[in-house]
Amino acid sequence: MATHATVSCPLGPRVRTYVGRKDATKAAPDGLLPSVHAPADDLVALFADKTISAHDLTALLGDHSTSTWKSVDSSKAGFPQDSTPGVWDVNYYNETFKENENECIYKFE
Repeated sequence: MATHATVSCPLGPRVRTYVGRKDATKAAPDGLLPSVHAPADDLVALFADKTISAHDLTALLGDHSTSTWKSVDSSKAGFPQDSTPGVWDVNYYNETFKENENECIYKFE
């Protein structure tokens, strides 16, 4: 973000920036991600221990707008988590609260 801000400023310098990470060659150890069945209060406390506030956690959840489901319920593998998979938008938040109008969208509990 700092590089973007610098480049966006009038006459700002162009700076080579590497974003992301190298793909892993093996699976991550089990237990690094919280359970998809965890109550919201437990998740807020877990992320607070990692210095991520409830407000920031809400923003972090927005990345599910671009994701598709891969585990837990294999019958729904590949299902998007909102109606616009691959698009960074805010549909995830609104569609999480709606009744499941689209059977091809996977929602967390």
